[in-house]
Order: sequence, then structure tokens, then C-alpha cells
Amino acid sequence: MLKRYPIVFAIFNVCFIALLIAISSNVPSLALNKLTWSIYALFVVTTLLMHLFLTSGTNNKANAFVRKFMLATTLKLMLYLAIIVFFFLFNKEMARTFILWFLLHYTCFTIFETMMLYSNNNNK
Repeated sequence: MLKRYPIVFAIFNVCFIALLIAISSNVPSLALNKLTWSIYALFVVTTLLMHLFLTSGTNNKANAFVRKFMLATTLKLMLYLAIIVFFFLFNKEMARTFILWFLLHYTCFTIFETMMLYSNNNNK
């Protein structure tokens, strides 16, 4: 699975960037800016780190994977929540735009991550 992951992840990112461009060109209040690309970079990095963490090691025990998944998901959600709260507290005028972009990124990257981990576990 690790050999196929970079190719699938690259294809996903190209499609996701096309989606970002389509949304920003059709919704004037959601223009692409540094904020959008910062959110995108955050999600790319966290998705890669999460995948590497969960697929590393030779431990095939289901319980070990579940514990690692719950730990990684909890830490990731706490990080995301802290970022949203921090941004909302210090930049209220852009909070609506930030939250909408963040929600779109979170939804798409979570679906991709879940599908990749599910297919990785089915191949074992």
C-alpha cells in the first residue's frame, strides 16, 4: 500500500486543488488567498503524518492499530480545534471564511484518509 499511496495522494491533491479553484471562482466570498493555502498545507502535512504513523511498524494486531488510530485522531482533532479557536479569537472578521474553508478541507481529507486506511487494512 505504501508504494501506491504517493500516487493516489498526488491524484487526490490535484483533484482537490481543482475543486478549490472551482469553488473560489463561483463563490466570490471564498476567494483563494494565503489563508486557504495555509489550511491546505496543514491538511497535507497532517494527512501524510497520520498515514505514516498508522502504517508504520510490522505489528499486525488489530488492537494495536485501533489504539494508534484513536491516539492519532484525538491529537489531530485537538490540534484542529485549537487552530479554529485561536483563529476565531484573533481574527473575527475572517472567521466565517476560515471556518468554511477549514470544513471543506477537513471533510475531503478525512474521507480520503479513511478510504486509504480502510483499503490498506483490507489488503492485509
